[in-house]
This record gives sequence, C-alpha cells and structure tokens, in this order.
Amino acid sequence: MLSDIKWATLYNYSPRGTTYIAKLSQNLRQGVKSGLISRWQQLIINRVASYQDFKSFFTNVNENITIVPIPRSAKNQPNQVWPSCDIAQIIVQCINAIGLQAIIHPVLERSIAIRKSSNSFTRETRPTVDEHIRTLSIKNEIIYQSNDILLVDDIITQGVTAFACASKIHEKYPNSNIKVLALLNPDSNLSYDLDSDIYQFNIGIIEYKNGITIRKKLKC
Repeated sequence: MLSDIKWATLYNYSPRGTTYIAKLSQNLRQGVKSGLISRWQQLIINRVASYQDFKSFFTNVNENITIVPIPRSAKNQPNQVWPSCDIAQIIVQCINAIGLQAIIHPVLERSIAIRKSSNSFTRETRPTVDEHIRTLSIKNEIIYQSNDILLVDDIITQGVTAFACASKIHEKYPNSNIKVLALLNPDSNLSYDLDSDIYQFNIGIIEYKNGITIRKKLKC
C-alpha cells in the first residue's frame, strides 16, 4: 500500500457560497457533472496556462504521461456521462502546451458498483480505501513505456477514491510515479460567501495512516 500521493487542483469550489464568484464555481461543478464541461474548455486551458506552478507539478516526470480517468462509483454504461474522462480530454491539451506528451488510457474500471461518497456526510459512512480497491479492476495494459501516471477526477475532497485508485495501479505497476489532478478543490476553510478568487492552483499530498486518508495542502 502507498503511504502518500501528490495532488493538485485547478479551481477552488464554494459549495454553499452566495456571491457571484461562488455561484460561478457551483455552475462549473454542475456543468462538469452534467457533461457540459466543453463550455468551459477554452477558459480552463487559458487559465491553466497562467498558472506558473502547473509546470512545476510535473517536475522530474518522463516526457510521456499516461492519464487515467478515475472511475465513477457505478459501472460505466454506454453514452453515460463520465466527468473525469471529459476533464482528462482538456488536461491533455494543458500538458501538451508545456512541452510534454500525454495520452488518455482508461485502464481503471469499476467492476462492482459502490455507494457514492457524495451521498455521505461523515467519514464513517463513506466507502473506505479498502472498499474502493475491492471494487476496482485494471482492464488493459498501460500504453506508454513510462512510469508517470496522472489520475484525473472532477473533484477531490478527502482523497479516499483517488488514493484507492493510485494504490490499485501501484499494485500492478510498483515502480510507477502516480499523481492526482482534479478540477475542483472544495476548501472547508473558505467562507460560504467566497470572496477569494476561484482561480487558484493548489498542491498537496494525501497521506494514508491507520486506514484513513489525510489530505493536506502544501501550497497555493
């Protein structure tokens, strides 16, 4: 089992804010969940280009990066919205823009449906890392001959799903360098009326201790 993984997010998200900027972050999240992320595609690409720390997040990685979308809680169905895969399409362009090559390879799949974390309000009722791992499978080989794998998701809260996905890949590829990139960062330290700019590149680590994930922000 991994002890920690590095994560980054592209936007702050205010779940209950009422200001204009807070509502903007909520509209973005709703658009992602509804499969309408293409409306924000160019905005996201332009915004990421302004983040000086975006390139540093990929320091010491190979020229080629395999992007793996994080699976939904349910088994994928044809023509079903898959937010992390939609976001991955945009991240490929962002990575190419900094001189690296990336390809999407959805090697992870949900072999057994699991209850949604978003429907649980406490850590105790959310699926655990071990529960997630038992419901995940790897269906194909990694395409690139590279140890650098980037997991992509729409939102990262406690980091349980992301850590489980990283651990599942690490089981099969123990020498891989795995990082997580999510579009949205719901920050409990932000006021409900989000006054700060949502456009913020956050970096941190997810630690795993005694069966619990601990998500820490290192810089922003």
